[in-house]
Amino acid sequence: MERFARATLLAGVLVTIACLPLRAAYQKGDIFASVGNGLIRVYTSAGVLKQTLDTAHGGGTGASAFDSRGNFYVIEDLAAIRRFDSSGVPFGTFGTFGPAISTPINIQFDASGNAFIGNLDEYIGKYKSSGKQLSYYDIPLAPIGLDLNASETIAYFTGDEFGTIHRLNLTNNNPVRSRNSNCLNSLVVTG
Repeated sequence: MERFARATLLAGVLVTIACLPLRAAYQKGDIFASVGNGLIRVYTSAGVLKQTLDTAHGGGTGASAFDSRGNFYVIEDLAAIRRFDSSGVPFGTFGTFGPAISTPINIQFDASGNAFIGNLDEYIGKYKSSGKQLSYYDIPLAPIGLDLNASETIAYFTGDEFGTIHRLNLTNNNPVRSRNSNCLNSLVVTG
């Protein structure tokens, strides 16, 4: 089973493709496009508009992900993570904002439902599904693009102008020798 939503920046619109077996209104392959003004447009895999989600806050929408229950999370204005249930009904924010989650830029979930949130302040935080912080990983740059390997022991991220893919061992908080890719536009790790 694929469990990662894929995110790609297309013409200035962040797109997430549903890869989870979702319930209710969403189907595997649906496309969630963060278009700004608090809006996320949901399209079928054929490109037909199904629904428009609205955070009701009017901010710039960005990176997004699904948890294991099919709930959808989207970062708004690098300040809040808005939540929608599997039918698209909003139900508040994720986590407590402040020092623990200050400038979120990426979000990813592991199979246990824990969220990994990359922050512009150069760290990755691991949080329980309740929003309580479990771990803190200090990294050398803001993680633009964030994913986990299949065993959830390595975090992959990029953030420099050279397209370097950095790896962090999540079990001991040590960097793993990086791989270089000079033409990276988005980061997707599937295994």
